[in-house]
Formats: sequence, C-alpha cells, structure tokens
Amino acid sequence: MAALERIELSVSGLLNGEFFRASGSVKVDETKGTKTTSLRFDALPPGTRVSHDVGIAGTIRGFFGSLPMGKTGFPRPLDLLGREFISLRSTTVGRYGTMCFAERGTVSGGVLRSELTLISGVRTPTVRGVGPLRDVITVDAPDILSSRGRYSLRTQSGRVIPVRFTHFFRSLSPNRQLFQRMRGRSYLHWAKISTEVRGRTLLYSSRVRIRLLP
Repeated sequence: MAALERIELSVSGLLNGEFFRASGSVKVDETKGTKTTSLRFDALPPGTRVSHDVGIAGTIRGFFGSLPMGKTGFPRPLDLLGREFISLRSTTVGRYGTMCFAERGTVSGGVLRSELTLISGVRTPTVRGVGPLRDVITVDAPDILSSRGRYSLRTQSGRVIPVRFTHFFRSLSPNRQLFQRMRGRSYLHWAKISTEVRGRTLLYSSRVRIRLLP
C-alpha cells in the first residue's frame, strides 16, 4: 500500500445532547512518524466552547502514520485493513462518562478519508492538555483488529483525568493471507500529543510510534 500522506476528516454527531459538525485535514509524515491536524467546528451546541478534549477521541486517528520501531519491515495495521474499513470506539473519561464513535474509512492514493460519527454526553472541566497515549493492537483473524489503551487529560488546575478506550476495526477489503499470517500478533502503539485551540479550530500535533511485539 502507498505511504499515507494525508487524512481527510469529517466528524458529526451529538455533543452534550446537541448536534455538532466539524471537518479538517491531517498531514502525515510517515518517515518521521509525525501528524499535524487542523479541525474546524462548523456547528457546536449552544454554550459549548472548543476545548482540547472536545472531539479528541475522534481526531487522534490512532496508529495511522506511525513510525515503525525495533525490527522494521513488518506489516502495519493499515496494511491489514486495506482500502476500506469500519471501526467502533468507546472512550471512558474518568468519572465523567463515556463517549463513542463509529467510523468508515477509505484509502486511495495515499489519502485516507475518514467519516466519523461521535456521540458524547461527557462534560469535563476545562482541559489544557492531553497526556501521552499508549495502546496495544491485536490481530484477530479473519478481518478484525482490536485495540485497548489509555491517555490522560490535564485540567486548568493541574488535575489529571484518566482516559481509557477500546477500539475495534473491521476490514471491508481484508488481505486474508496477511491476516492469517499475523493472527494473534500484537503491536504496541504510543503517541505524544500537543494541542492548541484557536476560536472554533482545534490544532494538534503528534509524534507516533509503533512496534511489533514478540
């Protein structure tokens, strides 16, 4: 599969019980394992401000564009998923509740187009940053990847809110031989994330790494 260069995002759904919509683009540099994102919220519930945590579960975009570490040359998760997939993610934000999103992704010519639907009733204190992310991705034959991981949110007062998530991917065009060969294998994925809010726009950059576990 061609190297991933860009992710086009379209996000919509329910936030605090009201409809919202956002769109943006992620520039991917697979040679450095970096991603830079600009996501603009075109419609937000009344009284809701764009915050570092708003939509973060739908914009980190997981392992896409990660730089391989350790022994290189191994098939990466996107190689298994192929050119079309769906996914479902559930994220629990401390004691504040759970948000979920569903996704449909298509890959063509180095561009991933990701359509996301987010449902969130989570109301957290004002957040000023996102802590490191770490998850383990397991290959489940014949066409499923499962991921479980964690990161944290830092409030204005310096308090840390733990975040846990579970993410399932199903390929709609799987490389079945590759899935069978990789069955039961796991990847360790981690990312360092920095965020910035400018009005209705959420900016973030990340350094992402992935390793095939023994």
